[in-house]
Amino acid sequence: MNSASYPYLNSNPLIEFFVRDVKNHWVRFLAYVDSGAALTILTKDDSSRLGFDLTDGERINLHGVSGSLAAYLHKTEVRIANTELKLKIAFSSSSKTPRLVGRKGLFDNFVVCFNDLQKEVTFTKIKLP
Repeated sequence: MNSASYPYLNSNPLIEFFVRDVKNHWVRFLAYVDSGAALTILTKDDSSRLGFDLTDGERINLHGVSGSLAAYLHKTEVRIANTELKLKIAFSSSSKTPRLVGRKGLFDNFVVCFNDLQKEVTFTKIKLP
């Protein structure tokens, strides 16, 4: 099985992953792995960095502890744990939103293990029938 482990950064499950931009290049991001987040969320500035027109995506509202915020879903490719996947990413209408790796599209393709004792998070690819 394909597996990748990421050491925690500053005691947090912060991992490196890549998103394909409109010019077909991979762009590197750091994001918190958040099992409480339904979606992977990047910022308004990140959508520009990738060449996406923010408001061309499907408008949704993100709800969290600090309230509600508009975001736009864009389908693109991500590379995480040496695996490429098509994924809908929510780009927040704010530049201050923390980057999060959420469940939808990832947690159903990987077993994700948070090992706080060893300060690492591991993604193990699930073999689907």
